[in-house]
Amino acid sequence: MNRLCIATITRPLSQVIVTDMNGYSYTIGGGSEDDDRIPDRPVIINIRSIGGYAYVTGGFRYVAKRNDTNKWQELNNGIKIPNLDEANSTAGFEFIDVFSETEIYAGGGRGDLWQFNGEKWRQVPFPSNMLLSAICCGQDRFVYIGAQSGTVFKGRNDEWRMIHRGDLSLPFRQMVWYQDRVWATSDYGVWQIVEMK
Repeated sequence: MNRLCIATITRPLSQVIVTDMNGYSYTIGGGSEDDDRIPDRPVIINIRSIGGYAYVTGGFRYVAKRNDTNKWQELNNGIKIPNLDEANSTAGFEFIDVFSETEIYAGGGRGDLWQFNGEKWRQVPFPSNMLLSAICCGQDRFVYIGAQSGTVFKGRNDEWRMIHRGDLSLPFRQMVWYQDRVWATSDYGVWQIVEMK
């Protein structure tokens, strides 16, 4: 397996799931152990547990939900599939997070942010063409987006603003909500995102 992503899921069973960039998947736990393959698309970049299910994102704005072993559902309604040049430079899904299964955000590339309402995706007007790398749907009901150099945007739906201009050599790779704030990681450490009033 190459470039692994990991998540814990509770549906259909309580398990740990590991995927690699080529779409191979391995689950263990709940008295079961399975291998399967995400159909059609290689280059899986991220995995997240949403409503207990595993969701994966990848190049060419790929999103899929795992309903069961070897039962992956591609969620592409409304998504404009980028061409090869766009996928290599400006578009693609590096991350995914949710407030609910009817408000999902996915994005990456240069300001390439999308929102899913449970039926259809729409592209969100984003105020920057910075490379986007991480996301957290916070318990304060705002979405936090990590961009290049550790820059952070905050917003929801169509309203976004930069709350920190970063000067790091690498972007944040993961963002999570813990206690009362966002925590972000990169190869160089862990940061707390605290917006000054």
